Amino acid sequence: MNVWKRDSMLFAFLLMVLASLRSLAQQMPEYGIAFPQDEVTTIRITIHPDSFNLMMATLENEHEFPATFIFESSSLTDTVSNIGFRLRGNTSLNAAKKSFKISFNTFNAGADWQDLEKINLLGTVNDPSLMRTKLAHDLFRKAGIAAARTSYTRLYINNEYRGLYINVEQIDEKMTARYFDNQGDGNLYKCTYPADLDYISNNPNDYKFAYWGTRHYELSTNDYLDDYTDLASFISTLNNTPPSNLACSLSAKFHVSEYLKIAAIDILLGNWDGYIFNKNNFYLYHDQLTDRIHFIPYDLDNTLGIDWIGVDWTQRSLYAWSQQGQDRPLYTRLLQNTAYRNLFNKHIDDLCATYFHPDSLSAQVEHWQNLILPHVQEDPYYPLDFGFNQSSFLNAPYDGCCNHIPYGILPFVEQRRVNALNQLESYSLQTIDFNYITQRIDTNAVSLEARISGPINTVQASYSWDGSSYINNDMTYGEATEAYTFEGPPFNPITDKLFYKSVVNGTSNFPCIPDFHWMTKSTLGVKINEACANNQTLNADNYGEFNDWVELYNTTGNAITLSNCYLTDDASNWNRWKLPDTLLPANGYMLFWLDDDMEQGRNHANFKLGPNEQLMLYRLEEGKPRVVDVASGFSPIGNETWALIPDGGSQASFTPGTPGATNASSEVYELMSESNSVYPCPASTEFYWTKTEPADLYDAQGMIVMKGLAKGKVPCGHLNAGVYFLVSGTEVFEVVIQPTTR
Repeated sequence: MNVWKRDSMLFAFLLMVLASLRSLAQQMPEYGIAFPQDEVTTIRITIHPDSFNLMMATLENEHEFPATFIFESSSLTDTVSNIGFRLRGNTSLNAAKKSFKISFNTFNAGADWQDLEKINLLGTVNDPSLMRTKLAHDLFRKAGIAAARTSYTRLYINNEYRGLYINVEQIDEKMTARYFDNQGDGNLYKCTYPADLDYISNNPNDYKFAYWGTRHYELSTNDYLDDYTDLASFISTLNNTPPSNLACSLSAKFHVSEYLKIAAIDILLGNWDGYIFNKNNFYLYHDQLTDRIHFIPYDLDNTLGIDWIGVDWTQRSLYAWSQQGQDRPLYTRLLQNTAYRNLFNKHIDDLCATYFHPDSLSAQVEHWQNLILPHVQEDPYYPLDFGFNQSSFLNAPYDGCCNHIPYGILPFVEQRRVNALNQLESYSLQTIDFNYITQRIDTNAVSLEARISGPINTVQASYSWDGSSYINNDMTYGEATEAYTFEGPPFNPITDKLFYKSVVNGTSNFPCIPDFHWMTKSTLGVKINEACANNQTLNADNYGEFNDWVELYNTTGNAITLSNCYLTDDASNWNRWKLPDTLLPANGYMLFWLDDDMEQGRNHANFKLGPNEQLMLYRLEEGKPRVVDVASGFSPIGNETWALIPDGGSQASFTPGTPGATNASSEVYELMSESNSVYPCPASTEFYWTKTEPADLYDAQGMIVMKGLAKGKVPCGHLNAGVYFLVSGTEVFEVVIQPTTR
């Protein structure tokens, strides 16, 4: 039998990707065509008059009406038909100048425009400057915090100029993919009043409460799974961890340093309608690469001097920002921790010296005011809600206006900044801000990488094979990467775990408790047994559709639970799709549809399978992902499956397919020509590599034994008998070496 590429041998290589974490210091995405910063674009909406009149008469903000969208800028004119168009907001529904939401995927599933599924057009009727929302979002982004992109646009509906609007990026899976994990398929929670993050219970369902018909921790992604386990775990850790353990425990589940900067910006902006004061208006996103939760600010119109409740926000204490008598654990508990309080103080100090400074903001105010002035002058809806006029607009950066705006933008910034610096406590110069740590393992070495800010004398990599005896090595700072790195000795392929940490100035450890990664495969007993990457007519799913699929096989005589198991086609996103909590019967088979359509049922994954992709099965063991099985090299031919023969074996072939049944009786096809890239197999003293691309030979432990093999004869008589793997680019070929006769 000819043997196809069997990718269980890729385990050693996957460890390199599995262990990677992305930087917490976000690289802000470019504003792009949809959000230009040097011009005012035009958006034209054409909607049936009856639909528009009904929407405006009923103030309907849920139903989306079909419309046509036209975008005009100096770099692009584009038309999108059959979009969804509706009103947005709650209290703003009663304003004369309405806000709107545009959806590109309402009537065309999966559709987007400029990689956006939705955009928000905000009227910002309570702000005569029309700049506070823009300046607040920009401040977060300048400080390296993920916040929505914004720009200005003229809005026309059925050829009527409806005024100047702020175009605000939607916080959704597209946005989180751009800013965080490249996938955006983690849980995203929209948190609205009264989302205080107080502990309720360990039951995830208790956080699904809804006082006014909408959940206050509303799951915006993966809503068909409706699994709040990660949120409940985070809230429990935040509220119930003893103070002495909080720093170590919370940092494993939440991006703490990032949030402390968000809290500092919120307070400087006077954002009283956010989490700390009003338990409102934020998102939480469970990053699938770091396996930690991000805090995302949004709805930033009540900032920079706008006040509706009679509080002078320039004077309120940095350390008592929440409402008196109300707990905000994410704010109060963090500031009770000395290290976190120091870091919060450092952020306040740094921001007041840089981005939150009149010299910085005055230039931005001047730029935006000059850019939008002619469009505000022509806005027929600008005066309708608060009687604003051209004078209101021109004076807004410098003077208060109306009963709800006691400060102009720049006086507010100066007064808030002065008071913040007067309130600022002295803080330790030894504050260390760990942004992230990355541990990568390749077949030859251990490497450790960390980004750190603060006063640094020494940074060391510390790793251990047994969890008790650690080896310390100095890390080297790289100007290009702005990171400290260490390249270590060959790893031990026998031990199950590699423990690691970095040590700063000889005393500060990160993580507090050494972390570890699995070095060996799980012994769960489940195999990727069969897969079809081009199902044309072979077998249909429960909706009658012919989609990609994979079959798992239980190699043991006992039922195995698939809870805490994950399938993915991307090793850097190991928990891409969580398998349903079900039992795989003893020596049984189970089929899962790889169709990127989880709404069709719990056996439908959130990705598709391609012939050139890898398929990986992971299991969460002791809180860390562990490889269970790997497969690749799937057939591109319609209805042809990649299958292990016998079931659960180490050899794979192409077959006519036996989904949900044994592969033992399946006919084996002659394989594609590239399956003959290595011959003979088994080999004794030599084998032939027939491809022009160079290849490396690895043993079963993932150690390289021969490097840069060229096309032609390869001597192998000096190698021990066993299974080896020839790797060329993304392709892997099995080579069996038999004992030689001596």
